[in-house]
Amino acid sequence: MSDMVPSLITQSDAPSICAWILAEGHQYRKHTQVKARVADKIEHITTTTSTGVETTNSAYPNDYIVQNMTDAHEMYVINPDTFIEKYKLLENLDDLWSLYAPTSTIFAIKLTTKVLKDKKWPTTFTIKAAWGTDMVCHQGDYLASPPDGSEFYRIDEKEFDETYQLIIT
Repeated sequence: MSDMVPSLITQSDAPSICAWILAEGHQYRKHTQVKARVADKIEHITTTTSTGVETTNSAYPNDYIVQNMTDAHEMYVINPDTFIEKYKLLENLDDLWSLYAPTSTIFAIKLTTKVLKDKKWPTTFTIKAAWGTDMVCHQGDYLASPPDGSEFYRIDEKEFDETYQLIIT
């Protein structure tokens, strides 16, 4: 990680950051299906979005490796309990991959110029993901949290627009 990108937020900040996202953000539903497979050994997964490498993570046996159906086909790791809560099996595609429909929602805030100015954050900064690696956030990206406020993470603006839909209440 470049020393030129300031590190501002860690998971120790999760209670206040998640409370802010839940209070000030909007609720979204993931509307695109995903492909997923179960890891049978330790695998290192690099999540690459339209703007480049987003993060890295390790999948352990029984974790799910998920691939979004976006232009970037970004992949990421989800533990089995969380995956089962968030996705429903639609069909097996082959011996490894299956197709799933999302069943959960998130809360998110777009990092607009106003949000960054109000928070006194620069246009580019890093957050420490719940799995321990840095994620670079850019103006226009989203900070997201599940409804239980247990963690927060970054979602690239383009991939967010491709996969999430605002819930109108």
